[in-house]
Amino acid sequence: MTSAPRLRADRAGTVHLFPGQGDFGLGPLLRALSTTPSLRRALGEVFEEVDQVAPELGVLPIGPRLTAATAPSARDLAAEMPGTLQLAQFGVSLAVHRALEEDGLVAGRFVAVSFGEIPALTAADSCSIGDGARLAGRLGQLLTSHGGGMTLLGAGPFEARRLLAQAGPEAVRTVLACVNHAGETVISGPLPDLEAAERCAGARGVAAQRLRLPFMSHHPGLAEEAAAFEQYARLLRLEPPRRPVFSAVAGRLHGAGTDLPKALGSCLVKAFSLPTVLPSGLGGAALAVEMGTGSALAGAVRAVAPGVRALAPLAEGPWPAPAATWLPARVPAQQAARSSGGRPGTVAGRPGTADARSVGGEQPVASAGTPAGGSTAVPAGASAAMPVGGRACAPADASVAARAGLPVEAAARAVRPARAATAGGRVSEAPRMPDPRTTRSHRPPSTSTGRTS
Repeated sequence: MTSAPRLRADRAGTVHLFPGQGDFGLGPLLRALSTTPSLRRALGEVFEEVDQVAPELGVLPIGPRLTAATAPSARDLAAEMPGTLQLAQFGVSLAVHRALEEDGLVAGRFVAVSFGEIPALTAADSCSIGDGARLAGRLGQLLTSHGGGMTLLGAGPFEARRLLAQAGPEAVRTVLACVNHAGETVISGPLPDLEAAERCAGARGVAAQRLRLPFMSHHPGLAEEAAAFEQYARLLRLEPPRRPVFSAVAGRLHGAGTDLPKALGSCLVKAFSLPTVLPSGLGGAALAVEMGTGSALAGAVRAVAPGVRALAPLAEGPWPAPAATWLPARVPAQQAARSSGGRPGTVAGRPGTADARSVGGEQPVASAGTPAGGSTAVPAGASAAMPVGGRACAPADASVAARAGLPVEAAARAVRPARAATAGGRVSEAPRMPDPRTTRSHRPPSTSTGRTS
């Protein structure tokens, strides 16, 4: 059995990697829970708050099920109401981050890929856990309501663009969504166009693997959903992060001048290239640690920046052994409360939550056959994948959609009742999501992107 590494982590040289969707399964988490007390504690703390928000989204509580004797799989959660799997991934990523910091791997900065911006910004104290959960669930609903798909190609960006051009008018709506590394890209589009591109790839001997996602992402066709997500985010309280958060989609750090709702919305429509942004995102770090249950983003770091040691504790193990000598001094509770503005979701005295300063798409995959870039990374056939098939609509508050300033047709689509197919083929309808400004547990929205004390 491999012994747990005792890494003498230097905070300034350590980066936490927050992956996008796709490379997410529950098996690695469940195996680690029984042997990692810090992870079990962090999971309980985080999901205690996430599950308070779940009913607003029509989602069943998740936390107790993750620690039950017969825990669900990611596939089980994906078959539930849209947004369920995103809530689970959000909570798990945040719990892994907290547990690793408790055990000594405190990060000087975060690198976030698409969906990963939401838990990264939450970890950087830009919003409460409750508001982070709202963002994660709402994003899942909006993406699922549109449909489409994504495919991993065993081709670099030049070859991928040439292939799309050769596929002709049948694939005209398929776009290059992200570049994982020099030999791997992800394309995204409506299903008929995506299938045409896949046929063209097969005819030319290019490996093509459909990702098990019931939606496309990093696609200009999601402009209406991006606008709706941006406007929804403006109803929540988002503040400048207290630790640097580097957005792979934006290609820069989020800071005091960043319009965070706009940045989050842009993750739905903007393509990105990991080889282009990762070197600056890592900022000279010596150690990069993945905050998910997979290893796709850590693999991308190895491919793009081989001089950086990349770890995926849950997927590859072992979990780093706690070492009190690495831990920074605990911050007094009163100081932590002042530093965090007394916001819910901040744990006084937790390393990194009170004394940081800071900066925040969909996930890339690094190894062949495992996606590394864009919105998702689990290929069809993987046990952790979301089912491909019927479109489910997102429950939404009509007033929220109206405030998004969308065309009547788009607003109507955004608020039509959510329907999710169950295992038995029955369809259930989710309750409408209340306006977060009137939710009792929600903080009043801020009209400024500047920090308020």
